[in-house]
Amino acid sequence: MPKYQLTKNDFYPLADYHPENFRHHNIKAKWNGEKRQPKKGEWYLSGAIIEAYQAKNDLSSVFHIATLCQVVTQIKEITTIIKEVEND
Repeated sequence: MPKYQLTKNDFYPLADYHPENFRHHNIKAKWNGEKRQPKKGEWYLSGAIIEAYQAKNDLSSVFHIATLCQVVTQIKEITTIIKEVEND
């Protein structure tokens, strides 16, 4: 699901993905808490739908700096009681 609001605990897709640079798939970006001008090669978060980009050069604008993480997605089943049903 696309993310429109930046939070420190969420993971974001990479807009500039270069598979030859990564041995593993499932790479996502996470905000590391910094907000500054990215330096060449650093990853930063930007966009109305937030994605990670790699700075091609030192940038003059301020962005949220990202750290890349290898992630695994797990789907878990949760059962919740809505109400107890009496036997007739």
